[in-house]
Amino acid sequence: MGGAYKAALTFKSNIFKGRQGVVGTQMKSLVDLVDHPGQGLFVNYLGKPMAVFIGDATTGDLYEKMSDSQAATFFLNILETYFPGAKAAWTGKIGTTKWRTNPYTKGATSYATAKHTAARIHLGVPVAQKIWFAGEALSLSAHSQLHGAWLSGQSAAYGVLSGLGVAAKPAA
Repeated sequence: MGGAYKAALTFKSNIFKGRQGVVGTQMKSLVDLVDHPGQGLFVNYLGKPMAVFIGDATTGDLYEKMSDSQAATFFLNILETYFPGAKAAWTGKIGTTKWRTNPYTKGATSYATAKHTAARIHLGVPVAQKIWFAGEALSLSAHSQLHGAWLSGQSAAYGVLSGLGVAAKPAA
């Protein structure tokens, strides 16, 4: 499992709208900030006064070691550079993830390493028509996403039913 850390900060008003190219309810991605490699930033999330920072790999691992208070200070300082007044407009609320250190997930994303994406196909082949695997890691078009897990699960379920000789109609 790969590491990914997210911190979401909310604001009293939408300080992002009309700035840095943010229009209407458009979410603006300021990915890979020049002074902060391994980090992404999304603002105006669904048109809401919110900023979401994402730290990948070792950057994310470092962020997980911060308390929420330390993370808020760190990310607000970055936001203040791009959006003056961010500190004053902050609601005082921050939500953070700690997926890498969570004992149940131990990570946040799955991925196929370079030249190994075909493994998704191989994992999706049933074993002796008795064992089917499913999950987002098997999805070719939506890996690392919930709907990829859903679609993969549906496909495996239809395979099981077919293997049992049961005809099933896909849900409309």
